[in-house]
Amino acid sequence: MFNSADFTGAGSVVDIHMRVIGPIGSVSPLNLVNFRYNGGLVCSNASSGTLTVVGGTVAGRVFYENEAYPPPTTTPTPKPVPNTRLDAVGSANFFTLSDANGNYLLAAFGPGPYTVTPSRPDENYLTPNGIFSNDPSLIAQHVVQRITLNPVQLRAADVSGLHSISSFDAALVAQWIVGITNPINRTGRWVFTPPSTMPDTNVDTVQNYAALLMGDVNGDWMPVPPMQPDSSLPSTGNSILAALADTKAAANNTVTLPLSLSNLRGAEVSSYPFDIEYDPAMLKPAEIAADVSGTLSDGAGVASYSPTPGLLKVVVYGTFPASSEGLYLNLRFKTAGTRASTPVEIRRFRVNDGTEQVSASGALVDITVIRPNGL
Repeated sequence: MFNSADFTGAGSVVDIHMRVIGPIGSVSPLNLVNFRYNGGLVCSNASSGTLTVVGGTVAGRVFYENEAYPPPTTTPTPKPVPNTRLDAVGSANFFTLSDANGNYLLAAFGPGPYTVTPSRPDENYLTPNGIFSNDPSLIAQHVVQRITLNPVQLRAADVSGLHSISSFDAALVAQWIVGITNPINRTGRWVFTPPSTMPDTNVDTVQNYAALLMGDVNGDWMPVPPMQPDSSLPSTGNSILAALADTKAAANNTVTLPLSLSNLRGAEVSSYPFDIEYDPAMLKPAEIAADVSGTLSDGAGVASYSPTPGLLKVVVYGTFPASSEGLYLNLRFKTAGTRASTPVEIRRFRVNDGTEQVSASGALVDITVIRPNGL
């Protein structure tokens, strides 16, 4: 290297470019020999180094495959799926998580082939995100050909894994909502397209993944979980009112609590989930704890389950909506043998897709003890 004019200062004077042909993980010495500065007139020291061959990078984005139902008229930007785990399995295993925008980067691959697999933990029915009563309702409507789900929504609806959408899939989604476990039920699980890849780790690669939450038919899953509806808020003129009526019941007997909806203002009700909180020392859900027979929800599917004492989860989903105000469901409890007044509260009541504001009013059950002498 030479220059017609002198230069001064410290730093890099030349970049040497070489083609890397060795395998990933190999180390090659870089020896600097016969270095002379200005013909040797200036004293100089030389130090050598090493070159370690590293792999390329795999980068991309994890996005949500299913968008809101019905499909938008314009193609939206797919929602990101943060906190997706990308496992790189090969000679040296490692992983990374997608960020808030769904982006990820994998680097520092070891020698040999690698398989990259995306995954996310199953959703929890106690803190639902994207899976609500309108999802089994949409499945039921598709089965009777009232609506037509698109191919992505059909994949999300195939929670049975039978690949033929039926009322069984709707029932499985409803069971998941109330906490009933079933080993074949895939509701709440995440699936990815492609499920895994084998990238060329010798070069920089772009690989995107589409994520789909099983059971979220209408595509309302959100990257940041939505707030649970607070039906304990005071009623307003725009609120649908869900109410139980105070009642008296004999001890060691069965009490029926009718649930009514009012102030619909023309709104149609095709599905609704809610929780009932009660004192387990005073009340216990009957074998059939929620019944729609003879009500405005008659003909709809219903599932109920008590995952823990003091909590009853209920979901109702129908094919055709109801729009009249009145009795929608009957709750049944077995009473304790003790005389007492015990409250029954409605929590997290949601109508259809959750856009309607709902207020709820619980009830007081007055348990009476009738003795043989009539006292």
